[in-house]
Amino acid sequence: MNIDEFVVRNAKEFEDFNCGEYNLPIYLDMDKTLCYESCYTIKDVLNATPVDRMVRRVIGWQEKEYDIHIFTARRGELFLATQKWLAQQFIYISINKILHKPLGIFVDDRAFNPTINGEQLIILPSEVKNFTARKQCLGGG
Repeated sequence: MNIDEFVVRNAKEFEDFNCGEYNLPIYLDMDKTLCYESCYTIKDVLNATPVDRMVRRVIGWQEKEYDIHIFTARRGELFLATQKWLAQQFIYISINKILHKPLGIFVDDRAFNPTINGEQLIILPSEVKNFTARKQCLGGG
């Protein structure tokens, strides 16, 4: 299963589970996930090379009204430059974080690939090293 199939399948399950109350949250790392480099300065951020296939995917996810969040270890002084870089790629993020929303999909170059009986659950596109997903169960079914 590739990342696109994984997101579509989880979006449907998420919608069914939450009765359409929430859009699928997707949490994305920046460095080596949306851009090829690791960025430590404002100049690095503004000159980062986008991973085009991932950027196109994120734009498509936005069009489907998935709830896109940036989940990064970048320091606070890089926030405005990061937001500007994302806007240049046509990726728009909400500054407000709503913590009570159910868990969604995490896309990160350092996440582990979940396995069952030693078999990887996710086969990833070459530009993304790894990502994981988990749906939070809120009781019942």
